[in-house]
Amino acid sequence: MRLKGKKIGILIEGDYYEHEIWYYRFRFPEEGAEIHFLSRLWGQPRLTFLGHEYKVPFECSESFENMSDDELKSYSAIIVPAGMVADRLRYTEDISKLPPAAELMKRAFAQKQIIKGIICHGMWLMSPISEIVKGRRAVVHNNLLGDAKNYGLDYIDEDVVVDNDLVTARTGGHCHLFAKKIIELLSRSLGGLMTSAEFAHIGVVCKDPIKIEKFYTKHFGFTRAWVFAPGPDQVVIIRSENLALELFKATAERPDNEPAEAGPMYPCWRHVCFIVDDLEAKLKELGNEVKITLGPLDMKQFIPGMKVVWVADPEGNIIELNQGYRDEKNPPPLP
Repeated sequence: MRLKGKKIGILIEGDYYEHEIWYYRFRFPEEGAEIHFLSRLWGQPRLTFLGHEYKVPFECSESFENMSDDELKSYSAIIVPAGMVADRLRYTEDISKLPPAAELMKRAFAQKQIIKGIICHGMWLMSPISEIVKGRRAVVHNNLLGDAKNYGLDYIDEDVVVDNDLVTARTGGHCHLFAKKIIELLSRSLGGLMTSAEFAHIGVVCKDPIKIEKFYTKHFGFTRAWVFAPGPDQVVIIRSENLALELFKATAERPDNEPAEAGPMYPCWRHVCFIVDDLEAKLKELGNEVKITLGPLDMKQFIPGMKVVWVADPEGNIIELNQGYRDEKNPPPLP
């Protein structure tokens, strides 16, 4: 019950995607979350909406209209689902005013502790308030690529993208991956401050990085993920499923004999790296349990938006905290 005590709001309207909504209806409570389906009820006690695929009726009796600040703050996440929900909710009868659903999202974005989940065509709801998401890393449905450009989004071609308190997914068919990420983030939230860390790679210093890369490629199925410096002195990240190695060219001799048996008992990795969604928040969370050894550094010359800091753990082992890394689409081929 990882989400016990957490409250999740899910917007709903006509032409909703049944597979997605019913998945949320069971998956989030399975983790202990309290879920609320919210809509604009137009003064009615309840409304019934029909699904897009099978016309399944869905009754909603909770409105987000006139929601107080205290009630909004009680939510751990607000989700804008797929289908035509966002398009219907962005309607306003008074064009001089924001649609109530867009106003709700504007207020939610002002609350950094609330996770905002937007999937598939859900990004349509942000069109009246596109300045809120301008510059944010996100993915949208392929049909919304032009919208993403007009909104000023930093479009990332991945199925699920996390940018601090914003989680986006490509299509309603990715709702399971989308929900999984939201569950992970909510289960890691501490004292209202959302921080997360995901294992990224192990740094390894090599006498001959190309020889080592060929060995791991041949025998363990590694492939190139990113090349920072091609050639004999390369710095390259290679990946095999969830495991990645960052290979560096050695600039000094080994201070001891070759490792034996199960390996040395002294520190020998260059560093381990964790992807974080908020570098400053993670440093604040770690506090005086670590010592900064290098950085924070702006690494946008390699990847737009990437920031990195290196810290020493209580044993003196080096950890890299990286915000913004993503694999290169077409890395240079192995020589």
